[in-house]
Amino acid sequence: MNRSTPRHWGIFAAVLLSALIFTGCGQRAAKSDSAAPSKSAKVKSSTKEHVKVKSSRPTSSSSKASSSSSTAASAASSQPATPWDSSKDAALTSFVNAWAKTMGQSYAKYDGVHPLKTSVGTTYPTDFSQELVNNTPNLLAWHPDGTGSSSYNVVAIYNYDGTEPPLPSRITYFFTFHEGQPFVLVDQSRDGAPTAGETQNASLRSNFQRIAEGKPAQ
Repeated sequence: MNRSTPRHWGIFAAVLLSALIFTGCGQRAAKSDSAAPSKSAKVKSSTKEHVKVKSSRPTSSSSKASSSSSTAASAASSQPATPWDSSKDAALTSFVNAWAKTMGQSYAKYDGVHPLKTSVGTTYPTDFSQELVNNTPNLLAWHPDGTGSSSYNVVAIYNYDGTEPPLPSRITYFFTFHEGQPFVLVDQSRDGAPTAGETQNASLRSNFQRIAEGKPAQ
């Protein structure tokens, strides 16, 4: 028994030392796993961040729609207004009626539907093709908004048939836009080719200009 006892203590010491070494390695491995995230965890986190950034950018379709709306709004705002409209036409009618009274006259207005006949036989706008302006025919055309390709775009026609000899007589005014500017023509011809020229009446010229600019007549 005395010989076998030291050998048993040696075996026991070796087993105990191995157990202590194994326990220490296991603790270090456990600490290492808890301190560093796994490779798969890093990849997953990176993927989520990428998705978040991508979703915060506008989509291609929404960007195009926004651009189209902005372009349409810009185009609409840049379109110029027509030089003549119904409110300006009403203002001109009021002015001509008041002005005619001071002249002792009464003017008939072309209503845009029924041809306006004069006492000398001309009818407007039917006879615009025969009307001479600066000795040139076919310069007049009816364009109630003031736009058109004619040299004189007519927006209003007023006619007065005279009652004093020599008869027949008439005074016909054509309110037009010539090269984009308000321009008043008058025709007082009694026979031959109907011929119009710029009116010398300062009140008609200045007030048509004012009304065309959106200002009240004086």
